[in-house]
Amino acid sequence: MVADRSLFTTYRPTAHTKIGGIAGGITAIGMGDVPFVANTGHPITLRGVLHAPGLHVNLLSVSRLCDTDRVRLAFTSDSIDITEDGQAIAHSTRVNDGLYLLDADHTKCQQLAFLSRSESTVPLITLHRCLGHLAPSSIQKMIAAGLLDGFGAGYSDKDVEEFVCNACLGSKGHRLPFPDSESHSPERLGLVHSDVLSFPTPSLTGKRYLVTFLDDHSRKLWAYAIDHKSDVFPTFQTWLAEVELETDARLRILRTDNGGEYRSNAFTEFCQSRGIRYETITTTVRREVVRGKLRNRKGARTGIGPAAGEIARALRQLRASKSPPQGGGLAGARPSPLAPAR
Repeated sequence: MVADRSLFTTYRPTAHTKIGGIAGGITAIGMGDVPFVANTGHPITLRGVLHAPGLHVNLLSVSRLCDTDRVRLAFTSDSIDITEDGQAIAHSTRVNDGLYLLDADHTKCQQLAFLSRSESTVPLITLHRCLGHLAPSSIQKMIAAGLLDGFGAGYSDKDVEEFVCNACLGSKGHRLPFPDSESHSPERLGLVHSDVLSFPTPSLTGKRYLVTFLDDHSRKLWAYAIDHKSDVFPTFQTWLAEVELETDARLRILRTDNGGEYRSNAFTEFCQSRGIRYETITTTVRREVVRGKLRNRKGARTGIGPAAGEIARALRQLRASKSPPQGGGLAGARPSPLAPAR
């Protein structure tokens, strides 16, 4: 099989035939005769050669050579000698990965032919990891296109179909949703969930975090952009003063995931002085805290309230313009305290 149409002296198109086991499937579209001169000076014409444009090296089948009683192949550990009627007509040398390189010449093309090909000795999982967990099908295409050297014929279709990467499965998996809670706070500000959302890249004004407060009774959300996690406490004080004045209610329970930004002495003393019970995450309340985190995740992706909507829109625009995702909408924006979270 060869890829170069110009190597043929006779040629006829054939029905497209898929040749399995070669880089995930190569299609032959024609057939003809290909002449070349061996290193012994002996002219050789190969008949019935398949034309496969997707092939990146020429292949010579040992079994086809042995179809006639006139040709003999003598294998050694480092070479192959080919004879016809007892006369030496070609010689090949063994190269890496069990391949044998046929020393031959063609007046139109200097492409090399291999008498045999072996599958790569590098495990597919190793190459998959080295290429940043690239899909096996894409790895096969890279090998077929000649973008990866030293991997022989690539990997079999069975290897690709049965390939499993636990890291990929784990990273793409998501926790099953918790069932909807049947119990909610009977009054506004009776229970508030708080969490901090961090962004990998700061906004245009340097904001890197978003602290959120979710009322368990009304399901309303407040979000504030901050520079540092240490700003959570003063932000909480500002939010508390505003929301208690606007709702004419008092905060009774504040529940968080036990993050360090909520565990400072000043934060604890303030809650005690205001009669606010501070709760951290436990197995019985995990789903409520996770609900607050899921709100944050949705806010980063689709937008919740005006501020988060501005963030999401800004990120989409920056991605479309191929600019760094700096999220300019983070700059001090926050939703109205009475804006529904739904």
